[in-house]
Amino acid sequence: LGSRAFYEGWDSNRPNIITYFNIGKQDAQKFILQSIGRGIRIEPLRNYRKRLSFANTLQELKISTSDVLPEIALLETLFITATNKEAIEKVLEEIQIIKRTGEYETVSLFGNPRICCDKIILLVPTYKKETTRVVEADSPPKFLMSEANLSLMQQYFTLMPRERFLIEHGIDVEEYEDIFTVIKHPEKYVYTDDYKNFVSIDSIIKQLALYTKTEQSDVDSFVPVNDKIIHFRQIKVRKDYKDKVAKVMEKVKNLNESKIITTIQSLEGAGLSKQDIEKAIERLIEQDLDGVKFRKLLQHYYIPIIYTNRPVEWIKHIIDVASEHEFLKHLISILDEIDKHYDWWMFSKLDEHLDDVYIPYFFSGELRRFIPDFIFWFQKGTEYRILFVDPKGDAFSSYLNKIDGFRTLFMDNSNRPKIFKIQRGKDKLNIMVELKLYTTKSLTEIAGKEYRAFWFDKEGMKSVFIA
Repeated sequence: LGSRAFYEGWDSNRPNIITYFNIGKQDAQKFILQSIGRGIRIEPLRNYRKRLSFANTLQELKISTSDVLPEIALLETLFITATNKEAIEKVLEEIQIIKRTGEYETVSLFGNPRICCDKIILLVPTYKKETTRVVEADSPPKFLMSEANLSLMQQYFTLMPRERFLIEHGIDVEEYEDIFTVIKHPEKYVYTDDYKNFVSIDSIIKQLALYTKTEQSDVDSFVPVNDKIIHFRQIKVRKDYKDKVAKVMEKVKNLNESKIITTIQSLEGAGLSKQDIEKAIERLIEQDLDGVKFRKLLQHYYIPIIYTNRPVEWIKHIIDVASEHEFLKHLISILDEIDKHYDWWMFSKLDEHLDDVYIPYFFSGELRRFIPDFIFWFQKGTEYRILFVDPKGDAFSSYLNKIDGFRTLFMDNSNRPKIFKIQRGKDKLNIMVELKLYTTKSLTEIAGKEYRAFWFDKEGMKSVFIA
C-alpha cells in the first residue's frame, strides 16, 4: 500500500504485516505510530471489535474460542518490519512511553479572561441527520474512484442486463437504480482520482451501495462553545516536569500590558535599537521550557498556548506538528493587522481526540467526523464568521471527502458560502462558515482545480484572515 492509505484507513479491517521502507528517519515517527494504531484495529466478527480471546464463543460458528485460539492468535498478531533499524527502535521507545501513562499527570490551562461578557460569543455548529437520500440531494458528497474505475462501470452498466446485474450482485431494484444514477451523472456524484482505484467491479458496487444509503447531516443550530473544547483542561505532563510547567504557566498568565509598556520604556531609555527591543519583548511574552514555547495570546481561547515544531515526550495535547507550528508562526506575525479589521476575533486549537467541534463527512460508506486543527471566530457589526483551518505538511487526496462534506453543509449550489441568520439576545447575526487548508508545500501540488480554492500557503495568509 502507498503511504497515503494509512492517513485515512483502508478497505481491509487490518493487515497482518506492515513493512516500512525508508521512512521514520526524521519527522515520520508520528506517522509510523499512527499507522501502527490503524494496523492493530480488528473486527473478527461484524460489530465485534476485540480480539477473539476476549470472546466466550465464536458467535456465528457456535464453537468455543479455546479450540482455535492458537491459530487465531497468530492471525491477530501484527508483524512489523522496516528497512531502517533506528527508526523502528525510536517507535518502540515511543510505544513504551505511551504505555507509561502512570508517569503523567493532568494539568489544566487558564481560560481567557476576555471571554467573560456578552460582547464575545463563540459559536460552533451542531448537526442533525437528514432523511434525504444521496441521489436526491442538491449538493451530495462525491464518491471517489479512479478514471479507469468510472469508465469500467459505465461499460458494465451498458453491457450487463439489469436482471443479471441484480442476481450477480445481490441487490434490489432501488439499489440498482441509485447506483445507476451515480454512474450516469458522474459530474454530480463522482470525483475521479487515480489514488482510489478499486481492484474489482464487485468491490466498487458494494461501496456504491453503501454510498447511496449514507445518512447525511444538515446544520441544526449554532451554540456557545462551552464544553465543546476541553483539551486544554487535560494537558498531560510528565511528573518530573509538572512543577516547571506550573511556574512557566503562572509567569505567562500574570504578564500584563502595563508590564510590557514599562519594559519597553526601560529598554528605550537604555538606548537599545528597535530590533533589540522587539527581541526582548518577544522573550518576555514567550517563555521557553526545553524547546517548548508557552505564549500569552489575547486572541486565543485559553492561556497559554503551548507549541513546538516536533512532538516531545514530556507533554501531550499541545501543538507539536511541524505544519501547525509553521502556520502558527506566520499567524503571529500578522496579529496586529487582523485586529484592525474586526470588532473582535478569537481562535483556538482543536484536539481530534478530546474536542467535540467537527465537520461531518462521508468516507467508505459511513459518516465520519473531521476535526480541523484550528477554529477562528471573527465579528464585525452583525457579520459573524467561523473559519476552520487545517494545516498539512503534504497534500493528500483524502482531503477531498472532507471538503465535500463541508461544501454540502455550508455552501450553496454556486459554491458560495451559505448565510445562517440567527438571533442572539438583541443581536441578529449573519453567520458564514468557511474551511481552509494550509500547506507548507507549493499550491501547484494540490490535486483538483475545483478544490484548490480551499488551500492557501504563507503568502496567502493575509487574504484568508483579512477578508
